[in-house]
Amino acid sequence: MTENAEKTLVKKLAKIMGKIGVVPKTGFNKFHKYNYTTEADVQAITSNRMAEENLIMIVIEIENETRQVTTRGGNTEFIYRGTFDFQIHDGDSGEVLTMRVSGEGQDAGDKAAYKALTGAHKYALMKLFQISTGDDPERQEEPPRQEEPPQPNKPQQQPRNNQPPQPQPRRNQPTQQNDYR
Repeated sequence: MTENAEKTLVKKLAKIMGKIGVVPKTGFNKFHKYNYTTEADVQAITSNRMAEENLIMIVIEIENETRQVTTRGGNTEFIYRGTFDFQIHDGDSGEVLTMRVSGEGQDAGDKAAYKALTGAHKYALMKLFQISTGDDPERQEEPPRQEEPPQPNKPQQQPRNNQPPQPQPRRNQPTQQNDYR
């Protein structure tokens, strides 16, 4: 970055963020039976907008680990876990923003690493631009349980203030005001 270059990276990212709406879940996982937002959909909505602002994203693998597992069906698969730095470069100002993201992929063949990178890339873009999929993963399917009201006959703790305890009114009886001055 040159000394006199105006810092524009954050402004450009905010401008792109303001143009992106909800990205629908067009993918479907047949095995686990759920809908998901694909990396292709996320990339399609971000890459042209980034290019218009002279921004590019470069990925650098920082570390990885591969382990072999046996599935319930007795098949051998590989789990790859990678940590990646996603660098966003501003072609005008020379600024660079780095995001470190991990990804994990599992496959019986040679695609575990690609699955990990694809998931990490999608996550990096979704978090960078705060992309919504139109749902809330923390939303509960059933309404939250209401707290039960306190029972009137249970004694309640009084704060300690060196005053004698006040008698608790009985249910359906008028209360009496006492002055302990």
